Amino acid sequence: MSEIYEQEALRVTDLHKSFADQPVLHHISFQLLKGECLGIVGESGSGKSTLARCLLTLMNWQSGEITIGDMNLKGLDSRGLRWVRSRIGAVFQHPAAALNSRLRIIDSLMEPLDQRKGCTPSFLNLDDAAGRLEIACALLDTVGLPGDYVYKFPHELSGGEKQRITIARAISTEPDFIILDEPTASLDVTTQSVILNLLKDLQAKLGLSYLFISHDLAAVYYMCDRIMVMRGGHIVDQFKKADTFDHKRHAYTKLLIEVFNG
Repeated sequence: MSEIYEQEALRVTDLHKSFADQPVLHHISFQLLKGECLGIVGESGSGKSTLARCLLTLMNWQSGEITIGDMNLKGLDSRGLRWVRSRIGAVFQHPAAALNSRLRIIDSLMEPLDQRKGCTPSFLNLDDAAGRLEIACALLDTVGLPGDYVYKFPHELSGGEKQRITIARAISTEPDFIILDEPTASLDVTTQSVILNLLKDLQAKLGLSYLFISHDLAAVYYMCDRIMVMRGGHIVDQFKKADTFDHKRHAYTKLLIEVFNG
């Protein structure tokens, strides 16, 4: 295993979440290593999105720990929450909902960096004195979009182009890891492939760590180094991608594989 994997980007320990005394996450534990893509796959209602909201500190949980580096996310004050949220990137299913329809692309794209005055992403290889417009254009170039898109509004872009914008925004702060929550589910098949390839290319180029959440085992298998299967709020299976078709897989995993194989 490459040295890039030696450190953890994220650790979840015995995480439990209930709604009205109904458990939706049952004491789950896992780790995400730096530089890897960990896939979380499961049907609707398995707890995937609830887990994502807990990791993003958008939702409280009853017990267990979420740790980034040496920072425990439980019970943080407002300053701690701002720091944590700056260390986690996120790309969601519906890019249009993630972009303010009244703002030009430059303003939506640069929002995270505007909150961190004087911060220039190191991977852009720009001078520290680079201006806001120069940084925005360089970020667009990183995701394969022309610089003049900074002046456009979201309604002028296709779904795939809008998703590229949200990806550029997610990587702009050089986060510890990025949550990809069904990032291609709202796109047509051709565009899905393009976006998945872009994500893989950026991971290889920038050493990104991904938590890839999906109901689509085919997409998870393509993207991920390791796979975690959830059902009913439980982790029922965890394995390296190379072991996906092993006969020891959980019965539910085998069912997903049957769907994957058509």
